[in-house]
Amino acid sequence: MQSLGRLRPLAVLLLLAGTARCTHAQLSIAGARCDADPVRRRVCAVDDSLGVALMSADTAALARFYADDLLSVNYRGVRSTKAMLINAIAAGRLRFDTLAVLQRGVDVRGDTALVAEHMHQVATGAEGRHPLDVNYRRTYVRRGGQWQLIAAVIALVPP
Repeated sequence: MQSLGRLRPLAVLLLLAGTARCTHAQLSIAGARCDADPVRRRVCAVDDSLGVALMSADTAALARFYADDLLSVNYRGVRSTKAMLINAIAAGRLRFDTLAVLQRGVDVRGDTALVAEHMHQVATGAEGRHPLDVNYRRTYVRRGGQWQLIAAVIALVPP
């Protein structure tokens, strides 16, 4: 039965990845606000700390926030693992200058939290510097009392 618990976040990622192309047109963010209850406040605090770690290129903090089995899909459909992301940030190949949350909703179901955000980000990657408005879907799992990012899907918001 424990293996089914581990598959739940993967199933959520697959659902999000499959709908990523259609979510870019949706600007409404599902889920409760961060101040709805203490668990949501904690998840939002972790999510905010993740953003700070990304902008400061704090790879030690990112290593704690990212689950070992993290899978991230960017707005171009490129899939990355924890190691790939941390290596790119450490080498300066991926940099975040601005991560501004414009709207956020959080759903918590047991040890799984889904964070849906509409964000403005300015980043520099393989394709150069780019400002983007994106819908970001993150799945966190609580392991050993700590929330870790296990899945992320980014979709462009059309201008």
